[in-house]
Amino acid sequence: MNNIGKDPQDRSIGEYWEDCFCEIANRYGWEAWPFQRKRGANFEYEGTRFICPDVWILKREHKQYACEIKHKNQTRGGCYGFEEYRANSLLKLEQEYSNQFGNVIALYVVHNWARAGGKHRKENREDDWHAQTLKICEDTKKTGWSKTLYNGKVTLEPVKIHYYINPWRNFKPLRFFLE
Repeated sequence: MNNIGKDPQDRSIGEYWEDCFCEIANRYGWEAWPFQRKRGANFEYEGTRFICPDVWILKREHKQYACEIKHKNQTRGGCYGFEEYRANSLLKLEQEYSNQFGNVIALYVVHNWARAGGKHRKENREDDWHAQTLKICEDTKKTGWSKTLYNGKVTLEPVKIHYYINPWRNFKPLRFFLE
């Protein structure tokens, strides 16, 4: 059963975990900003429009991540889902955008609420987080369709979703990307 949009706190819960991720990244010496607090936020670079990532993090060694932050559990099939239009925008950002810090790496970051003891628990334990580059996630994807939240509302029609399989084998602890 799909529970998308049934919890009116979903957006505020997501923002809470984006802030928690930024706190962890800052502890590792990164500069982190929640980037997509305005619904539908996007930016243009050299004529191409990109959807803003949830969080952007920079480090002095000319490395930066555009991060999609999810507070979710696995599907019954053991996957994590991600809307195709957002995945494609982040992959395009990785391929086409650079700034004074160099190229961007698109990172899919998951705070697994089932592992953390429940969707509404607020304890921020680093062991409940894991991540993988979106490029590697895309190599393991299955494609399906589901309704999703878009600008705070459930879509009327299903949208294409990429389901990343075997997350515990393919994803790494968050510290792998932040150390």
